[in-house]
Amino acid sequence: MKSKKKLDFTLTSPTESISVSCTESEVLHTLIESAYRLALPTLVSTGHFHLHCSYVLYQGKAILFTGPSGIGKTTQAELWRDYLGATIVNGDASLIQKQEGGFYALGAPVHGSSPYCEERSAPIAALVTLEQAKENTIATMEPFQALSYCLPEIFLSDTWPDEVQEKMWENVDHFFQKVPVYHLCCRPDREAVELVRDTVISQST
Repeated sequence: MKSKKKLDFTLTSPTESISVSCTESEVLHTLIESAYRLALPTLVSTGHFHLHCSYVLYQGKAILFTGPSGIGKTTQAELWRDYLGATIVNGDASLIQKQEGGFYALGAPVHGSSPYCEERSAPIAALVTLEQAKENTIATMEPFQALSYCLPEIFLSDTWPDEVQEKMWENVDHFFQKVPVYHLCCRPDREAVELVRDTVISQST
């Protein structure tokens, strides 16, 4: 069998260089991911940050599910699609943007191993941290508790200039002060979906 040709190249920006290796069929996807990463310092400087999460659009609002890989982010997104008709915008990431009226979720151009990747933006109704459990329960998280839990899911490069890193933490701090965050212990079922929906709607009305 003929081996796939490997391509090696380096992309650079004023703050970072990225060396990548990929096959010819992966070039476009790799270039998009690398360009996005190189653009992040500029995006951070204008009120954005990158969050590892699944992002569903429901009744014009964004619901974000976050947690470590394998916790069930895409599963929860698919349950919302199947039971509530929500749109899965991204199964693995969102670019968070601070606007005058609050925080918005934007469709990031990267999506990990998830097949879902759309370019949609919406005001964020809630961020939900996930934990697998035998029973479905939900609880409000205080800002510091939520930030501590979500810290591993927020992208930060130590190659960024100090002022960019400071701006990112400012963006993140404002986000957790303003956006409702819940901790969901759950099974992958309809009850978990309805529990989050009812909680988020009751808190937002």
